[in-house]
Order: sequence, then C-alpha cells, then structure tokens
Amino acid sequence: MKKAQVTLFVIIAIVIVTAGVLVAYIRFIPQLPGQVRGVEDYFSSCVSNIINDATVIAGEQAGYVELPELVPASDYAPFSSQFFFMGSSVPYWFYMSGNGIQKEQVPSLSVVQGQIADYVKANIGSCSFDQFIEQGYEISTEEIKNVKVNVLDHYITAEIDYPINVKIGDISKRIETHKTSTLTEFGKLYSDAKKIYDDEKTGNFLEAYSMDALTLNAPTTDVVLSCAPLAWSELQVENDVKKSLEANIQTLKVKGSYYNLRNDKYFVHDVGQDISEQVNFLYFSDWPYVLEVWPSQDGVMKADPIGLQEGLGILGFCYVPYHFVYSLRYPVMIQLISGGELFQFPVVVIIDRNKVKKADVLETPDQLEAEMCKNKLQEVTVTTLNSNLEPINATIHFKCHNVICSIGSTRISDGGSLTANFPQCVNGFIVASSEGYKTTKYEVSTNEPAIVSIVVPKIYELNANLLAGNSVLGINDSAIINFISDDYSYSLYWPVQKSIRLAEGSYNVTAFIFKQGNIILEAQTTRQCTKVPAAGILGIVGIQSENCFDLNVPQQTLTQVVSGGGRANIIVTDDDLKASRTVNVAIPQVAMPKTLVDLQNAYNIIDDSVLTISFG
Repeated sequence: MKKAQVTLFVIIAIVIVTAGVLVAYIRFIPQLPGQVRGVEDYFSSCVSNIINDATVIAGEQAGYVELPELVPASDYAPFSSQFFFMGSSVPYWFYMSGNGIQKEQVPSLSVVQGQIADYVKANIGSCSFDQFIEQGYEISTEEIKNVKVNVLDHYITAEIDYPINVKIGDISKRIETHKTSTLTEFGKLYSDAKKIYDDEKTGNFLEAYSMDALTLNAPTTDVVLSCAPLAWSELQVENDVKKSLEANIQTLKVKGSYYNLRNDKYFVHDVGQDISEQVNFLYFSDWPYVLEVWPSQDGVMKADPIGLQEGLGILGFCYVPYHFVYSLRYPVMIQLISGGELFQFPVVVIIDRNKVKKADVLETPDQLEAEMCKNKLQEVTVTTLNSNLEPINATIHFKCHNVICSIGSTRISDGGSLTANFPQCVNGFIVASSEGYKTTKYEVSTNEPAIVSIVVPKIYELNANLLAGNSVLGINDSAIINFISDDYSYSLYWPVQKSIRLAEGSYNVTAFIFKQGNIILEAQTTRQCTKVPAAGILGIVGIQSENCFDLNVPQQTLTQVVSGGGRANIIVTDDDLKASRTVNVAIPQVAMPKTLVDLQNAYNIIDDSVLTISFG
C-alpha cells in the first residue's frame, strides 16, 4: 500500500511539472496568424533541438559546452586539468596541477547558461526555412542580437532576439523575439552533481574510503616478533591498492532511491539529501595513478629488526617495528543518469602523507562573479581580427583573477568591434573566442578607458601521419602525442583520433607509442642477508650468525608496454598550417622491454630521443 502511495505521488509530481512547463510555453507563444504560426513552431522546435544538443555536450563535459583552457600534466600530477574519458576531454572539477597546486574549476550556473546561449547563437543558422520557401513563403532573417537562457530543474527556457520576416499571400509578419521551453533533466542533474561535489569538497568521503583501502591492502604501522627484516615489493603494494580501489570505488552509492540495497551499508554515503538519479562512481586500474611511499629504496619497502644490535642480544628476542607513510593521487569519474540523460564530472582524490586534502573555505565563484560582473563601469572598445587582419565574429568575456564576466560579441558587420562597459580591474584579461579559432587572451587594465585590438589565430585541422621509426604504426600499436604551448594545447590519441587541430605558436611536443599484447615482465628475486643472534646461545653478546632471505617481485603481465617515443620543441606559423594538409611525426623506437629494468631504461631512452616533425 505504501509503495502504491509513493508511486501515485510521483505521478502527480510529474503531471504538475509537465503542466507548469506547458503553461509557461503557452504563455511564451506570441499571437500569430495561422499561416505564420507554423513557421514559428518550426523555429521553436529547431531551437529546442539545438539546446538539447548543447545539454548533451555539457553533460558529457562536466557542465562546459566550451572546454576551459587545458593545464598540462606532469610526472608528479599526471592528470592535467581535463580527464580523457571514452574519447572526450572532461574538465576536472577538482584536480592537482602539474606544479602540485590544488585547483577547482566548477562552472557556475551563469557560466553554464552563457555557454548554452553561445551555442544556440552559433548554431541558429542550422534552422533552415527551405521547406516553407518551397511552399511559397517569403522568409528573410536578420542578424541575431541576443540569446538569454535560463536553466531550471526540469526544463530550459530561451529568449532569442532574432528578427524573422514572414510573408505568405497578403499576410506579412515580422517576429522579433522568440521564446521557447525545452523539457530536459539537465538542470536537476547539474544541481545534484554540485551537491555531491560540495559534500566531497568539505567532507572528503572519497579520501576516507581510499584510506580504508590503503590500510587494508598495504603495510602501515605495526610490530612483528622476528629477527629477520621484513620487506615488501613497492610494485606489489601499488597493484594491491589499485585493485582494491577499482573494486570498492565502483561499489559506492549515494543515499537515495535509485537502488535496492543488497550490500553492506558501508558503501552508501549520505550527502545530506536523498538523490533520485542513478549515481555511478568509476575508477579503473589503467587510469592515471600515483602512489608514493616512505621509506622505500630501489622499489623495496624494508623494516629492520631491533635486538640484533651490539648490547641488545641479552634480550633474547628480536622485534621488527615499521611505519610507512603514503601519498596517493588518482581520478574518480562521478556520473548522474536520469531518463537517458547523463551528467558527469571527474575529481582527483588526494591523500598527502596519510592525510586527506584540506578543504579550504573560500568565496564561491558564484558569489565573486555576482558581485563583480554587476558593476560594469568602464567603457572599452574591442576589435577582433584574424591573422590577415580581417574582422571576425567573436564572443567576448572579461577575466579578473578567477572571475569571468560575459561582455558581448564583436560583429563583422561592425568591423569586428564591440564597445561595452567592463568591470574595473587591474591586469585583467579580455578573452576572445570564436568557432574555428584559438581562444585568445589580452591583458588590460580597465580602470581607465581602453581601445584594444586582438588578433585571434585560426585553428587548422590536419591529418596525422605517424611513423614508428621509418614504418607506419601497426594495427596493435597505439600512440599519445601532446602539443603543448602556453595558451593552447592538443592531445592526439591514436588510433581513436586521426587528425590534429593546431594554431600558430611555439609547442613542446611529447609522443609515446604503446604495443598491445601480453607482455610478461619476468619475476625477479634478490637475496638479502642480515646478522642475527646465533641459535642456542642467545644472550651472549657478539655471537651472531647470518640469516638470509629472498625478496620476490612477482611476474607482471602488461597489456600495453611502451615501444617508442620522444620529445621536440617546434615553432608553427600560420603560413605553415595554411599551406599544409598533413603533420608528419616520426617517433623513435626502443627495444621491447622484458623486465622492470628494461622498462625503466626504455623511458630513459625516450626522454633523450628527438621527434622529427614536418608539415606537408
């Protein structure tokens, strides 16, 4: 009976929400003649499809339609600011930069709404009226002036200033403003994703589960009665912890109504509010992962016995105390799913020397943005040009510290210029973005009037031709190539991607080739010996015998192993890209590693190898 009542309440709630959307939609509909009504209905439907496309992109990219600037990774923090997942780059909401600084990049609701509006504006031209023109309509459109988007829990409204002139027979109508309402769960998914993230940020529940996995699968602190030293393979401990995380993280759930609890309540976390959507936590053992341990030497974690030292033999026994300290960093992808719609965002879990990351209490981006962006007091003129100094259309934002304000757009029809009021800021950045061009920043102080011209380099898409030595890559080969500059980066994951998008600039290029197959790293055994009190004469100082033991590193089977790579520094000009269709990258090969020592040597060789890069 209780279940039936709950189902009835859910149905009533859905009916109420749907009715509300329909009322809002009906209120939006302008009074139009019947012959013109069909044109407006078609246009509204087309805009809704564009908004749906934008929410799919934003859902897959952690709320971003347009990806933020890529911050490269490092050996210390191999995560960059974006996570490569299922062929797409997903911005981290929390990560550790390459120089070890903890950062977050959660898009505020106003940023999400602004990017969806920009996407609608950029794709409005796909709404073709050809079918009506074939029926005798005369339809003309003017330049789109403005798009305002409002994201709500169960639908998205849009108000578009886009004059459309319609004439059929004796009826002529000019429709200047269009209002649409699109049913989608995107807003609710985004809202609940922020609830989960905020709880992780302040409570570190992922770090707590990770500490449990670490404690159960790695030596931490203990005392063992023994006269022989204790030793562990750092590689084996790393693999044990990694496998435990893979199994346990995917078992986690958020307290809600989307599952039937059949396992231990230990794996259910309460974020303070029940979540109705399905929530998945993902981590796989082949994802980036860093485990550091102290003390450790040459891959061996060793604890020496007490009781063997001169003067202590009279004790008659030995004991081995140990205390190991760990730092752990790895990514977790958090997915929310409702009615076939997906919203996902990754975070990096950080344990620093057995302590969870600190949850710094700062002003939220929403608070900072609302305060600064509403005070636009200083007039600035911005002109955007391509490399040939021709005007282009571009969307203009202004960044002051970590706050980004939407300003407007430059227009080719206005000579590529925009005059608008900006927030006052010393050493801020005007950010110009345009489809097919590199997002470009221009430093400026807006505490006085300014006139700024920004040259926005074009992005060219070139076919990638990769060579392993002098041969093309085999069918069992994969490769990663990173082109990294100060203001633009691109990563190619072969064979998933076959082309590279580059703009002019100076790039640091790194490349690695991986061979697929079952590569067996042979087991290794090293023998270590220590002095212990001689049997039968304990307590007599100075009488000792030698006790030896074998330290075994088990056999490892890898499905991918590095087989080549190198580095290069290149300068790419707009003329190079304009005249080329292909970028050729010749990657030096190394001998196939068969042992752990071979593997380390391979990376050392790659680090000194030079790529050969040409355009044609």
